[in-house]
Amino acid sequence: MPKQDLYSVLVGSNDKSTVSEIPTNHLRVGLSSHSSLLSHLLRTLSNRTLPPPLPPTQILTLLSLLTSLDTQNHPLNIGCGEREARLASSILKVRGGLIHGIGRSGDVNEMQPKAAGSSVICVVVKIGVKDILQNSLNFDFLKKSTVTVLPTCTGLTLLLCLLTLKKSSKKSSNKVLWCRIDQKSCVKSIQSGGFELIIVPTLKIGDAVTTDIDALKALLDTHGDDVLCCITTTSCFAPRIPDDIISISKILKSKNVGHIINNAYGLQSSHVNSMMVGAVNKGRVDYVVSSLDKNFCVPVGGAIVFGPDKTKVKELGKMYPGRANGRVVEDMFISLLEVGREGYEELWEYRRNLIPKFIKTFENVATENGERMLKTEGNDIR
Repeated sequence: MPKQDLYSVLVGSNDKSTVSEIPTNHLRVGLSSHSSLLSHLLRTLSNRTLPPPLPPTQILTLLSLLTSLDTQNHPLNIGCGEREARLASSILKVRGGLIHGIGRSGDVNEMQPKAAGSSVICVVVKIGVKDILQNSLNFDFLKKSTVTVLPTCTGLTLLLCLLTLKKSSKKSSNKVLWCRIDQKSCVKSIQSGGFELIIVPTLKIGDAVTTDIDALKALLDTHGDDVLCCITTTSCFAPRIPDDIISISKILKSKNVGHIINNAYGLQSSHVNSMMVGAVNKGRVDYVVSSLDKNFCVPVGGAIVFGPDKTKVKELGKMYPGRANGRVVEDMFISLLEVGREGYEELWEYRRNLIPKFIKTFENVATENGERMLKTEGNDIR
């Protein structure tokens, strides 16, 4: 039986309606929205950039169309012997989604043979995220690299980065230097991987708490080849300010020590983004980890990993054990298509414009209560 699209089925090869009650021009107008929607998808895949924001109805239609390509939704399939994509709840069946998951057991970035639609959604999300990072935030180092989207929180993603570095390292190093911030997640990610945590103390300059570069150098000299990498942080609560990742990346490059940047919610900061480019261009950066919920306003549970070395980022995907949950990718797919690149740019700019007003109001409140606001220049997230 020859392949036919919806237009040819309803209109026919002789351009006359096969449904006698409906005029051909009416069908043509109705089907034009369908073809327009698919053209947005095809342009995204071919141009590697996000389309203009789509209305929610079109996104839901596209999502339904793509999930229908997964094998569990084929009307002629029985699914006998299937190990997964079975739903016992009728509510879950209505909700649908990428129930086959993403990736394969050997690589979270591989295409899932039973889920063609889900695989397309994954590709669109990676294209969209890279488009924003490269063209909105000016991360030019991504032109020859890639992005990995993981259904794991920031801390667990940091652990995967550590394990990937450990696997590729030619040294038997097991120590991780960590520039201290008062937050538990990063500590747990290091210790749960069986690595030895070495805390780099901070330094107080005025009201701000920052990186003690001299202490870092001393620890690198003391522990030598036993150091696998250093984890720095760019997004933190005042009075802590972002680590001096440019200076640190230069030091780590000279010592041949790995560098992972915990950039949990730093994509919103133009100052941090500028530092990121400088660190990549002037020193060593292996992985940058950023949270999806904090930067893209989606439900908690996902992170992106990127860096200047495409091979290293791809190796990270192979470290993920097993197939991954598809809910995080589906949430990002919906948000990227509805908000668009320009929408996220406007959102981040709106937040940046609120900072002066916030500082002034906060300072007034402090003064009225006999207190003073700490001056922490360099932390534009607060």
